[in-house]
Amino acid sequence: MIIILAEAIAKTIAMLAKDGRYREVYIPDDLYRELREAVDERERLQEQLTAIHNRVVRWLDIRFLEFQTVFKGWEVRQHGKEVSSQNRSSTLHPKNLHPR
Repeated sequence: MIIILAEAIAKTIAMLAKDGRYREVYIPDDLYRELREAVDERERLQEQLTAIHNRVVRWLDIRFLEFQTVFKGWEVRQHGKEVSSQNRSSTLHPKNLHPR
């Protein structure tokens, strides 16, 4: 499947080059560097978020064994979607946590 897709892409590029319609994309070095740095930062933040999530789950498993049976999860959700950071403080009030 991958080989067939690669062949199709190669044929398309060859046809475009033959017709003079294929150009290499120019990305300035400084912009390319910024994009690489942004991707690296996102990956680093994603790893940190996963580590923090795992720590919270572990802490809940150790301290509150019944938590998973009473609540759907420890993440703040409102009407099926995650709440923005601006609204979290009011949403974290105990009256806003919904049991299963």
